[in-house]
Amino acid sequence: MLALAAETRPSPGTVPAMVSFVTQQKNNARWTSTQEEAWMLLAARAVQASGDAIRLDVDGAPHTGSFARRVAGESLQDNPITVTNRGDEPVDAVVTTVAAPVDPLPAGGNGFTITRSYYTLDGEEATVSEAAQNERFVVVLRVNEANTWPSRVAVTDLLPAGFEIDNPRLVGSAELANFDWLAEPEAAHFEFRDDRFVAAFDRNGGGSFQVAYVVRAVTPGVYAHPAAVVEDMYRPQFNGRTAAGMVEVIAAQ
Repeated sequence: MLALAAETRPSPGTVPAMVSFVTQQKNNARWTSTQEEAWMLLAARAVQASGDAIRLDVDGAPHTGSFARRVAGESLQDNPITVTNRGDEPVDAVVTTVAAPVDPLPAGGNGFTITRSYYTLDGEEATVSEAAQNERFVVVLRVNEANTWPSRVAVTDLLPAGFEIDNPRLVGSAELANFDWLAEPEAAHFEFRDDRFVAAFDRNGGGSFQVAYVVRAVTPGVYAHPAAVVEDMYRPQFNGRTAAGMVEVIAAQ
């Protein structure tokens, strides 16, 4: 609603009321869908375009229009930013913080459970807490959905920084003959990115499924091991994650 109204350039007096309403609704909702996030992004873009009349001083220097800056916490602590409104109308200041948890998050979720297992190419279960450089593993993600309605489900597995996805065509190939038990579901979408594996599925209601891909330990070092996550794309309050942890890639001798 806000995006559509802002794009049609309503009277300036109506925009703050709409922004306040959407902000209140967002604060009351713990989870938002992909479509809601997209519409809020469009709304933010449209509202930003209407901010040409804003007059500010930023650290003593004049600035016209909306102002945004991304800084590291240490930098902000040592060099705080001073913003002064020099216009006749009030302006909103929004501060967004992004940080990693002090301790790795445990497994959890609502409506889903997900587990992540590693195997050698010979089919033996393995651990990657200490992986040899250039060693390859088959990653198997097993998902159980408690809800019984049809759903569209997204699975995302972020890679440790020292790992990379190996040849995506390996899964289901003759090279993995020891994984004849690995019945792959028919995915609506696969992505093999530099930093993550992503798969989307059209589910007909509840039950379990699994998906697999191959990774290689590449760069020696100690890295955070992010959680694998599953969620209902249109009911994001239903989701699950594995525990996060640490991995070490040991240099080849």
